Parts: sequence; C-alpha cells; structure tokens
Amino acid sequence: MGVRSSFWLFVIKRLGISVFLLWGVATIMFLAARLVPGDVISVMLGEEAAADPVARQAMIERFGLDRPVPEQYYLHMTNLVQGDFGISMRTRGPVADELARAVPASLELGILAGLISAILGIFLGTLSALQRGKLADQLIRVVTVTGISVPLFWLALVALYVFSFKLQMFPGIGRLSPGVAPPPTATGMYTIDALLAGQLGTFADAFMHLLIPGAVLAVFTMTLITRFTRSAVLEVLNEDYVRTARAKGLTSVRILFAHVLRAAFVPIVTVIGIMFGAVLAGAVLVEEIFNFPGIGQMMFRSAVFLDMPGMIGIGLVVAVIYVGISFVTDILYGVIDPRIRVS
Repeated sequence: MGVRSSFWLFVIKRLGISVFLLWGVATIMFLAARLVPGDVISVMLGEEAAADPVARQAMIERFGLDRPVPEQYYLHMTNLVQGDFGISMRTRGPVADELARAVPASLELGILAGLISAILGIFLGTLSALQRGKLADQLIRVVTVTGISVPLFWLALVALYVFSFKLQMFPGIGRLSPGVAPPPTATGMYTIDALLAGQLGTFADAFMHLLIPGAVLAVFTMTLITRFTRSAVLEVLNEDYVRTARAKGLTSVRILFAHVLRAAFVPIVTVIGIMFGAVLAGAVLVEEIFNFPGIGQMMFRSAVFLDMPGMIGIGLVVAVIYVGISFVTDILYGVIDPRIRVS
C-alpha cells in the first residue's frame, strides 16, 4: 500500500471513530432527558409553560413524545441532524439560534487563547529545557507554578479591574464597545467578519475586547503546556541520535528544529489538544465575568435557570468540538510521525 493510500485510510478510520463517538453522545443525551425524574414536558418547558395545554400539546407533537420510544429516538436524531435542539426555557427562543450566536464568539476567544498558550508554552518550555538548572529555567518554573495555582475567576476579576477600570488600557466587557455596530455576519466571529467587510476600526475594537479574557484563559493552559514541553524536550535531548547529531558537528539550531522538536511534538500536540478543551471549560466563569456572549456564558445561565434544552444543546456542541479537536490531533499525529498511521 502506498504512502498516500495509507494516510487516507488512516483519516477515514479516525473519521469513522469520531462519527461513532458523536452518535454515542447524542444517544446518551436522549436517554438522559428521558430518565430525568418527573414529567419530561415540565422539565423541557418549565412548570408554568407546561400548565398551558396548547404549549404542552405543541411540545408533544414536535418531539413525538406520545409515540413509542424507538420512534422518539428517530425523531431526536433527525432533529439533531437538522440542527433543531428545541426551545430554550430561558429565552423562549430556539436553542439553535442562541448557539449560532454563542459558538462563533467562544471559538474566536478560544482560538486566540489557544494560540497564546501554545506559542508561549512551547517557547518557554523549550527555553526552560535548554537552560536546565540555570536562572531562566528557575524563573520559568516559578511562573508555571504560580499560573497553575491562581484561580481563573480571581485572575479574571483582577485583570478586568486593573487593565480596564484602573489603567483603562483595554475595553471592559462585551464583544464590542457601545455604539460600535457588529460587522456583516459571515462567520459570526467579529474580527474575521470585520476584516472581510474592510471595517478596520471594528476589527480593532473587537480584537481589543478579546485580549484580556483571551490572555486570562491562556494562563492556565500555557503553564501546563510549558511544563509538558520542558519534560518532552528534556527526554529527547537525552536520546542517542541527538548526541550523534552533536558529534557530527550539526548546529544547535538545526538539532533543535530537525531532531528535538520534531520528536517532542507528538506528546506536545496531545496536551495542546486537551488544553483547548480546558479553555472551553474555563470559559464558563471568564465569559460570565467579562459578559462575553459565548457558550461558556450560555452554559452558566442555562444551568442557573435549569434550562434542560439549552444544556443539552450546549453539551452536544461541546462534544462536537472535543471530538473535532481529537480528530485533528490524530491527523497531526499521522503527519508528524508516519508510524502512527499503521495503528
């Protein structure tokens, strides 16, 4: 089998696993909603709305709750494929519409936080490994311990108070400043949409609103990536082929990029993928503190209001993101280390 054929077979296998995982999550969500104690209609609509015979009958017909369970399951999966997550008990609007606004906002924030944490984490971790035992290594290790120890919500409050209210270096809460209109919607991410529309002022304003919450979210993940990168690079530096490369007279820069980082990248990619999921988890409180309308804020408010359709919709979207990250990580494994493709 050729190299190209083995790679695409590897991609198809991983894609099949991802689809199976998403089907499993959707099935678990269906069973969880049916196993909730009490009346399902009351859980989905709320006690007051469920007392309305018209609203109750509309919900029964929409989700086929008067039909056999297998038929309900079929309707459940069909609705999910069509993007129908039901009606939010909190907003009384379609959950899909709220997710369509929240998901791009969180992805925009998460991508920025992920880039900050990955770039700084790999750089600091590599520097710490190369300077092992020296002052730079000690300082970086102190920073990483501090970053892991500080509660994220406390750091968010301090950053908001210091940089937005005291120093006024950055805007405060929300995605845009008052009076700044959102750009025409293309992706739902204000920075990208503003660039596509040529609205540089809107882009700058949206980007400034992302910096503080993005940096706060990046702190915890950056420290873990730094520590993991340091360990991975130190392990590779002790390998025989690295000592052989030095004996051959190769420059330190070439050894670092051609041998050390390439070998260390497989475990580093793993932790970066996991940490992107941690960014989404940490976004719950950070988005609420910065009044950033993403899935973190939506998750928090849905939980407070016991909005079952909203929580189910968020759970499925988060599952899609996690599975997507895992799929991309697996593909990167195959690109970095072709030996993994045969597994």
